[in-house]
Amino acid sequence: ASTLLALPLMPWRWPWLIGLTVITAGLSVSVIRATLAKRKELTDAAAARPEVPRRAFIAYYLGYLLMLATPVASLAALTASSPGPREPLDFQALSAFNTVIIAAIVLCAMAAARLPRLRQPPHASRRVWTVAPFAVCLLVGVAFAYHHWLSRLLPNLANSTVMRDHAHLLLGWVLVGCALPALLEEWFFRRLALATIGSLMSVPLAILVSSMIFASAHAMTPLNVPLLFVLGIILGWSHVATGRLVLPILLQFCFNFALLTISVI
Repeated sequence: ASTLLALPLMPWRWPWLIGLTVITAGLSVSVIRATLAKRKELTDAAAARPEVPRRAFIAYYLGYLLMLATPVASLAALTASSPGPREPLDFQALSAFNTVIIAAIVLCAMAAARLPRLRQPPHASRRVWTVAPFAVCLLVGVAFAYHHWLSRLLPNLANSTVMRDHAHLLLGWVLVGCALPALLEEWFFRRLALATIGSLMSVPLAILVSSMIFASAHAMTPLNVPLLFVLGIILGWSHVATGRLVLPILLQFCFNFALLTISVI
C-alpha cells in the first residue's frame, strides 16, 4: 500500500515498484517466519509443562477459599461469644485452632489433588542456597525498617506489649506462628498452587501470581502484605530452582521468626 501511494512521486515508477515490492516481500516473509517460530516455541513450551489434573484445580481453589474464611470466621465467633478485652491466651488458642483447621484443609487439598512426585530439575541451581538466604536477610532488614517506620506513623497500633509481657508464651508462638505455617503454607502455595498455576502460564509469571495469592492469604495482617509478596517471589524461585521444599520451608521459618522477634523487641 505504501509503494502504490509513493508511485506518483517517483520519476521511474517501475524500477521503484519492483524494488520496493521485493523488499516488502522479504520483510513480510521474515516477519511470518519469526511469528511461526515463536508460535512453535510457545506451543512446545506449553506441551512441555507438566499436566495437572482438574481435581488439582478444584482442590486448590476450594482450599484457598477455606484458608481465607477460617481466620475470619474464628475471629468473628470469638468476638460474638464474649465481647470485651481479650487475654493473650485467647489469641494464642485462636491461632492454634486456626492452624489445626488450616492443616486439615491443606492435607485434604493435597490428598485430593494427587500431584505427581516432585523431581529435581535437570539444571538445578546450587547458588540458590546462597542467594536466597541472603535475599531473605535483606528482606528482614527491610521489615525491621518498615516496622520501625510504622511504629512512628501508627504508635497506637505498634505499641502492643502482648509479646513482651508474656514471654513465657514464646515457645507456643514459635510453634504456632513460625514452624507450622512454614510447613503448611509451603506445601499449599509452593507445591500445590505453583504447580497448578504453572500449568497455565510461564514459570516466572506463575511465581508472581502465586506470590500475590500467598500475600493476599495474609489479609488479616494487611501491613505485612508487601513484605510477604516479595517473600513469596523468593520462596517460589527457590522452590523452582531446587525442585524441593526444604529450602522454602527453612527460609519462611527464619522470616517468621525474625518478624516474631521484631514484634517482641
